[in-house]
Amino acid sequence: MTTANRRTPARVVLDANTLVSAVIGGKKSPPASIRRAVDAALSGASTVIVCARLLDEVESVLGRPKMHRYISAADVPAVMTWILAGSRLVEDPLGVDRVCRDPKDDYLPALAEAQRATLVSGDADIQALRDIVKVPIMTTREYLESLG
Repeated sequence: MTTANRRTPARVVLDANTLVSAVIGGKKSPPASIRRAVDAALSGASTVIVCARLLDEVESVLGRPKMHRYISAADVPAVMTWILAGSRLVEDPLGVDRVCRDPKDDYLPALAEAQRATLVSGDADIQALRDIVKVPIMTTREYLESLG
């Protein structure tokens, strides 16, 4: 199925890198397109699924001193509120299989599978899982294209 023929997923898991890039900008994809994709998802184009582990990862990354040139520590709670307001909070996945090169990311496909959601990520290691895991995986660009 080509990207142009993909329907917008009803449920998505946006990985931490995607959420952080929407806030501070990204290097590999135009930051404006990442922000548009995340804004669309959080505004109801799809049900965004989050869990405590994912939220903790985003908050931790945004709170790092090197991020202060992009976002002040005082603004992090507002960003977390923005994410939560447009999301459905579920339990962290249980029984996570080792599938990712970086074991810290193994919970993402497990979360998407448990919630019957599409995983949206620009991470090359996550993209490499397309033929390995049982969940659909899209880039933010593919997600934007699915919106029409």
